[in-house]
Amino acid sequence: MKRHLRTALAFFGILLLLAIGLRHFALRWYPLTGPALLAANGQARILVVGSSHGEELSACLFPEPTFNVSSAGADMFEMCYKIRYVTKRLPSIANVVIVLSPFSYFLDHAAYYRANFHGLAGIRTTLYAQYPGWELISSDLDNFIVGKLYPLVTPDNWAECLYSDDEAPPERTVGLDDHARERTEEMFGDMFKRMETAYDGVIADDSAALLERTIRELRARDIRVALLTPPYWHRYVELLDPAHTRIAQRLTREISRRTGAPYLDYALDSRFSFTPAMFRDSDHLSEAGVARFVPLFMQDWNAGRTTRSEGGN
Repeated sequence: MKRHLRTALAFFGILLLLAIGLRHFALRWYPLTGPALLAANGQARILVVGSSHGEELSACLFPEPTFNVSSAGADMFEMCYKIRYVTKRLPSIANVVIVLSPFSYFLDHAAYYRANFHGLAGIRTTLYAQYPGWELISSDLDNFIVGKLYPLVTPDNWAECLYSDDEAPPERTVGLDDHARERTEEMFGDMFKRMETAYDGVIADDSAALLERTIRELRARDIRVALLTPPYWHRYVELLDPAHTRIAQRLTREISRRTGAPYLDYALDSRFSFTPAMFRDSDHLSEAGVARFVPLFMQDWNAGRTTRSEGGN
């Protein structure tokens, strides 16, 4: 009996050493940037979190050292996950900018898989691989397990094999108005309907509750918080679904009122929204637009101003 036990222990020990060795070499071939970026931004004072609308805000334009962990398509669950993870590990963070997109309250990438938008489920899996904590977003065990198998299972595997998606539209080079129409049709068409069907509950309510709880946790630690919507091309704002826009604006203003975190809404701003040179596409600022916008936002925030989109309800 003892001999069998020793054999079993030796077998599992060899497997463990093999896995550790494979992980060591795989990290050299398939590096992910989470822990490395944390180390590199150990003195950051400002944290920026959002989707691609936050990703475009260059850290070098902020007045203090800034760590931007925004990523394309990020939903509210992922944004709050990053906020909690980074602020707990970087005590230098004193300011958090939460960039809200038109879709921020209405997406859950764990539900994407159940809604047959498989390619987008890889966004959540990448989050778990990049951030080596063991906190789990609810109802997300499958993505969590795959992410924790990184780098033995790489992004190539889950993007092309686990979550293959033939429905992703090809990249297009079009004018601002045409891009606005394509983006809003994609966002508020079949995708949102399938998402709401696949999600167990009301996505917007759960997203808002999580955002408010996260802000309260930050403010309890004396971390200053701003809610921000950057400028969009005017046609993009005009084509947004009015019902979803009203819900998002109501939720954000209620959260701002209850938590004291200012909401600076530049979605339709005459200084940007009617000037093509300010945009690289209908919902992302150009380099010139970002260079003009970031100092303006910081000036408004530091002055205690709140702004409201000129097309707001």
